[in-house]
Amino acid sequence: MANIAVYFKLITLFGIATPYYHEFLVYTDDSGNEYFARGGPAGGTQYSLDSGGESGGSSSNPPFGNIVTQTGAYQPGTAA
Repeated sequence: MANIAVYFKLITLFGIATPYYHEFLVYTDDSGNEYFARGGPAGGTQYSLDSGGESGGSSSNPPFGNIVTQTGAYQPGTAA
């Protein structure tokens, strides 16, 4: 049975935990294949959560720069 799971990963800056979490989705199809969807700051800043995958739309959100959406095949650690 297909499902969508919501995951939260604690965000750290310079190895120090913040009170914030990054949320991402993992879709599992009927065959057990997993795919992720996430959004976050574009690369090039100390706050980047860039992890690869296909890029989608973006919007401006200072001070972090453009927010970029990504999707792709999920492997543990891919979307966080």
